[in-house]
Amino acid sequence: MNLFRRVSDYLVDKNYRVTLSKKWVHIINYLEIVTLTDTRIVVHYDGGNSVILGRNLIVARMQDEEILIEGEILSIEV
Repeated sequence: MNLFRRVSDYLVDKNYRVTLSKKWVHIINYLEIVTLTDTRIVVHYDGGNSVILGRNLIVARMQDEEILIEGEILSIEV
């Protein structure tokens, strides 16, 4: 039973995750996009908001609870 729960927890991961690069931000398990401009994107998640500041920001990919933001990333607050 313990093995089943561990596999299930892995497959149904609901933790908010942010992976950051100089040219992109990948976010998993967010709830909604609050603000979307080419210099500022605010993403709401269960524990608060993430604020991404940059230049020429775009949503490159978006699926269910996953988003890829590309552009010149200047800062991110989680």
